Amino acid sequence: MQIKAILECGGYTLDLISPPERPHRWELALSGIKLGLANGFYRPAGLASLRAGGSQRSLLKALYHRFPDIKGFIFEGTGFGALAGLGWCKRHGLKTVLIPANIESLANYPGAWTHKNLSVSERFRNEEPWLRLADAIFAISIEEAWWLELHGIKAQHLPYHPCEQHLESLVRLRQAREPDHNFGYLLLADFGNAANLRGARVFAELLAKGLTVNHPIHVVGRGMEQAEHIFESHSSHPFIFEGECTELALAEFQRRCLALVLFHPPTSGMLTRVVDAAIANIPIVGNLMGLKSYYHFFSEALIEAEHFPLQPSVRLSPEPSRQAEASLLRTLEA
Repeated sequence: MQIKAILECGGYTLDLISPPERPHRWELALSGIKLGLANGFYRPAGLASLRAGGSQRSLLKALYHRFPDIKGFIFEGTGFGALAGLGWCKRHGLKTVLIPANIESLANYPGAWTHKNLSVSERFRNEEPWLRLADAIFAISIEEAWWLELHGIKAQHLPYHPCEQHLESLVRLRQAREPDHNFGYLLLADFGNAANLRGARVFAELLAKGLTVNHPIHVVGRGMEQAEHIFESHSSHPFIFEGECTELALAEFQRRCLALVLFHPPTSGMLTRVVDAAIANIPIVGNLMGLKSYYHFFSEALIEAEHFPLQPSVRLSPEPSRQAEASLLRTLEA
């Protein structure tokens, strides 16, 4: 939604189009072979990489045939398919702008074929030459822009900012906030997500080492049975497992909570709910990985050893980066 809003402010009209029909999987593999012969084969090479590359090649080829006057593509995807598409576009003289939600090789996807039995450094070495093919990269986290620049890959930081409708709801929440010690803290996550699950385990490890929480913790989100399993050995702590809830119920939890509890493992990207919390004046307590890019927006945010922050607060409210938005538009117009 953010990219859509930036483009519309820049005078672009966005139209939904029906995707081309997806070829048979063996046709995708053949298309992937053609792509590999033209641009090189992605490692670890195999049927999965051929199909991923072939799928993107087939999609771009069909769109180019349907819209022959097209000038380029914006890629928001982060998988190898999107990266393979950069090579195809390069050979056809089309501009490519990559706006990744994260750097795929640095993300926490233990079951992905691109990650299997490979270290982080090995994965990035596989991905690096493909990232270089993009005409421009706008990273959601400043750490990733720095990482890419460190490796000689030109990148800019385009921070997340909520769209107007969501922003209005966050401002209303900010005005309605009434932190309640009887309610306590809010742990909000999709526990079906591997990184969120690992973050919950990090929190549980701190509890096992003697961390004391003096107020209830309401746990909200999908995959509640996994969260209950992680925290079941910490029954001395006042966990309240709410499960999935309505938007109205969630707004009430956010209105009353003392702070969000947020732990994350080392991974790429950034958590948009951190920005949303700062705008809504909801403090966060957790670890540095969960707060990356926005740690300085919060006071007394880090939970370490046996120390639980007593007076967490929000120091700053994020603003949209008009300079970065203008740079994206100039890149498209060049």
